[in-house]
Amino acid sequence: MPISVEINVEVPELVLNSSFIRNQIYRALQTQIRPKIHKLFDQTIEGWSDKPAFHESGHNWLSEVAVRVWTDNARYAYVNNGTPPHTITPRGRGMLRFRPGYTAGTRPRVLSSKKPGRFGDYVSAWRVKHPGIEARNFDVEIAEQIFPEFVDAVNEAIHLGINFAK
Repeated sequence: MPISVEINVEVPELVLNSSFIRNQIYRALQTQIRPKIHKLFDQTIEGWSDKPAFHESGHNWLSEVAVRVWTDNARYAYVNNGTPPHTITPRGRGMLRFRPGYTAGTRPRVLSSKKPGRFGDYVSAWRVKHPGIEARNFDVEIAEQIFPEFVDAVNEAIHLGINFAK
């Protein structure tokens, strides 16, 4: 399940039909918005030992202009979306061995991360009822934080394009 940030805006067809204005919007999204989205995603994995990769894409079509930052990392999806309570069993014939104390490295809707901590004496069990993971909703928080800059960048690009066309 990919995690991504996508912001859509309805722009009058007249604006998108102007290749100059459309190119100005795309350039603004590529140079201003996409790097900021990527940086915000990077903040969420700062303390992770096995950091997932974030990918970038974009397009400049007559009907739509878009940039996207995304990951298809399953672990990131579990943290971002959360998980319901579930049972964990060993993969092989052995037992689970773990330290029961845990401090999370992330918090819901906080775009930072630290190394998680484990503590307590080791215990063994045939299975464990995991309480689940509270959704961190990083993607929602990033979209909400970047939206005002997105609006400003698109409006500025349209303004430049209209003034150039005069």
